[in-house]
Amino acid sequence: MEDQSKELSKGEDELIDTSPKLQFRSLIAAEVNNDHDQILGKRLRTPENASEKEQEEELVTSSSNNSSVEENVSENIWHEWQKFLDDPLRRNLYEPLSPEKNNVIWCGKSVARRSSLPEDLYARLQVEVESVPAVAINHDLHEIVDRVLDADDLDQYEDVIEELRIQKNQLKENKLQIDFLTGILERLKDIYEDDEDKIEHSEPCLNYDLALPCLKVSVQMIRKNGYKVTTFPGEEELEEMKKQQQIQGLTDNRHKYKADGIVRYDSSNEILVMETSAAYNNTPSEKCSFDHYKAKFGLLAMIKTLSDKYQYASFEVLKKLKLHFIHVHGTAVRWWTMSIPKKDIYVMCKERRAEIPKTFAKKKDVDLFSFLLLYLNLAAALQETIKTIKMLEASHKDALRMMRHKPMLSVALLQSVIDSVIIRLTEIVEELSIKPFKAIKKQFLQQGLDNQNNIKIQNCFLAPMHKMAPWMASWRQIQALSPPSKSDADKNVYNSMPQHAQLATNA
Repeated sequence: MEDQSKELSKGEDELIDTSPKLQFRSLIAAEVNNDHDQILGKRLRTPENASEKEQEEELVTSSSNNSSVEENVSENIWHEWQKFLDDPLRRNLYEPLSPEKNNVIWCGKSVARRSSLPEDLYARLQVEVESVPAVAINHDLHEIVDRVLDADDLDQYEDVIEELRIQKNQLKENKLQIDFLTGILERLKDIYEDDEDKIEHSEPCLNYDLALPCLKVSVQMIRKNGYKVTTFPGEEELEEMKKQQQIQGLTDNRHKYKADGIVRYDSSNEILVMETSAAYNNTPSEKCSFDHYKAKFGLLAMIKTLSDKYQYASFEVLKKLKLHFIHVHGTAVRWWTMSIPKKDIYVMCKERRAEIPKTFAKKKDVDLFSFLLLYLNLAAALQETIKTIKMLEASHKDALRMMRHKPMLSVALLQSVIDSVIIRLTEIVEELSIKPFKAIKKQFLQQGLDNQNNIKIQNCFLAPMHKMAPWMASWRQIQALSPPSKSDADKNVYNSMPQHAQLATNA
């Protein structure tokens, strides 16, 4: 697969050639997925004895047909996913906060298929889903970047940073990328000169010494391109979630969604949320899972708010939108995006992963290079997100103009097309849903209960957790979940259950 490289420059993107050494590093750092070598659609076949003119005519016809085939293939796969996700029998078996329950599909590079998803359909999705376009470092900067990566000590590393500053005046067309490279390398130099174990001490150390500064460098690159975009640091409330909760009547402080970092465009449009899960290489799996679920609902709220704000815009424009999630946990930074290719289907795709080059002595040039590429590509992708929001706004205004002169014109509102479930995931909800659900399900299986009874219990857990807490706390009560029997105790337990949970046990 040919690598398409683009440079983030003022107002336009440009293809750039790369040196063999950087190409090799780029291939490793980008974690190229072999699935992209698979081909969807028909292969072009031309008879050997056909004339040149006939071949050209067939090429034009086949090219047009192939384009149509690709569109049909794309539409068909989302239609199949919609059928799968909407299946009522399956939906009754999903855990309340699972991605499938909320029509979210997790996919992307090195993302394993969840056991609840069909193997063949997931394999096709991994080929079909579009990753963000790749961006490369400008060819004129390859030599100096090589010297950074190959530096033997910190003195050489600092000398190259100084040389980058000098070249900034000589290579003005590369000013943006030079500022970006200098910014990231300076942040890492601060880590190397300080106590390198500091980011292992706590989550705030990792967040404020590395994660937030590197995110700010990417955002500053976009600001220099003329876009009004700002980074807001830790424990910042997600305004899009707040708006959706106010619509639902949840206005008290218990329902606040606070992130470790948020990027906003034009002060009001939130386009990125960042979560740092504990200190470097010290992330409990529960915390990592919690932050990932939390971000999932945050991204859904961000999409929902944009669809409400530009409700008259075209869904075809909304399909191009990608919102972003940076997840820092373990020893790496992971970058996810969320998009909506079809009504009520949300694709949460892992775009890139980069190891944090924590120490200079143990740094690997591949780790440092992939780290640079992640934040360079993030800057380019955020700029594309802003352009798409501008297109949404323009589409919204165009529709309003048309309706001004044609008041009876029927327009499908985005706010009716987008119907995502907005939930503020908290530690309490986590304890009352996912963990007890799995524990109780395991105990049922250990007791050898048949599949029918197991399904009934899963259906019961689809009830709102805060209403079920009184009777889910006791395992003896859970064992007694059944329609009223001859036992008075069983009747009392059954009658104390929420009505929809009673219906589930009767199913």
